[in-house]
Amino acid sequence: VLVGYISGASFLIMNGQFKHIFGVADPLNHIILIHRENNQSVNFFTNFFYLTSLREQFQWQPIILAIFTLALYLLLIRKLPMLPNFALCLAISSLIALIFNKLTGNFDLACFQPFQLDNFSPAIPDFNFNDIATLGSVAFAIAFLASLENTVMGKSLGGRTGERPDVNQDMFSVGMANIACSMLAPMPASGSLTRSALNFESGAKSRFASIYTGILCMFGFYLLVKLPVVENIPKATLAALVVGIATSLINWKSIRICLNSTRDDAIVVIVTLAATLITRLDSAIFIGVALSISLFLRKASRPQLVEYEINDDGDLRERDASSARPNPAISIVHVEGNLYFGAADLFRTQVQLTAADPHLKVIILRMKNSRHLAATSVMTLEHPTQP
Repeated sequence: VLVGYISGASFLIMNGQFKHIFGVADPLNHIILIHRENNQSVNFFTNFFYLTSLREQFQWQPIILAIFTLALYLLLIRKLPMLPNFALCLAISSLIALIFNKLTGNFDLACFQPFQLDNFSPAIPDFNFNDIATLGSVAFAIAFLASLENTVMGKSLGGRTGERPDVNQDMFSVGMANIACSMLAPMPASGSLTRSALNFESGAKSRFASIYTGILCMFGFYLLVKLPVVENIPKATLAALVVGIATSLINWKSIRICLNSTRDDAIVVIVTLAATLITRLDSAIFIGVALSISLFLRKASRPQLVEYEINDDGDLRERDASSARPNPAISIVHVEGNLYFGAADLFRTQVQLTAADPHLKVIILRMKNSRHLAATSVMTLEHPTQP
């Protein structure tokens, strides 16, 4: 489920950056806004379809800039992984775009808008108890997605580093962070797939890397506002770097293992990946988990019933189905497997097949190796012939 979810999220991240790479962000955003105003959902395929419908408006400047930035980033990551390659590529690409714009005068930068400090002032909203019903479901969805992203990214990076993440501690940290954030009216805090991957690719060794990053951002925020830095970063440059980071999230080796292990594993990773591209992220993870549990329950709900007989030495042995019972009135049945509620119907059917012999008077169930006897299976033992 995690492999399919992370892979699908990576494709969604890349799909969301193509509008900046091709220079059609404004018309595509307008189309999507109209789509949502008509209460129509937008997924990976609809976004890609609308993007291709604007192919006549593609601009060559951001495409070339994005290709150069992505190629430079991948080259530096492979040859010089210890350098701050993301920042270097961002600076070099922005400088090249600025030079071309000065020389030609028609190089479309499509830069970010400069920050305004007024937009970040803390605010205390008016609140009453009637808002609980309105905000409750939204708050739960945000909390679920925050915990989901944090857990998924922790397990993904833990698998790459060999560490075992402490999920309870991570959830406690996210909760405390959101309590602190709520006093300043910001966006909710959670784990980030792209930021965590960038942190890891940059050589971070501990969780303090995020704290150091936050401190640097806090002290450098004022400089970014006052100095003409942010507004000279082309969106195509940043989009290309995000695409490069998103590709590193896709673990092709894990995907091959899931596809080649068992049929159930292949079904789960394919369905979860497809659900991530078609539905919302929270719905996709529910679909993947529900499917995984269903397939496991189906596999585990098949107890084995083997009929035994007593040999001449007085020991139990498996009876040959082609031979007659030594005592036609007695059957010894060895039950092995899980007898929880999902196995009750199959358990009842197998007992009924054994009891269909008209000569049989007594059935001895040997349940030494049966596990998890649920109430449904107990009632099946009490009334094995009832539907």
